[in-house]
Amino acid sequence: MKTLLIIASLLALNACTPGDTSGGKIAENQRAALEKAKDAGHTLEQAAQQREQQINESTTE
Repeated sequence: MKTLLIIASLLALNACTPGDTSGGKIAENQRAALEKAKDAGHTLEQAAQQREQQINESTTE
């Protein structure tokens, strides 16, 4: 009976121990792709603003 109690206690303690702590790297590739997409979007916005400014300058002259 004591053996069953010891085994049950050890199983319960084992279940409470922290598992794999690499949870922060699960979506690392996706985060990198998102950052690249944000940078590309920012670059496109700047280019569009420059084109709009050039158009406005050429029409007012």
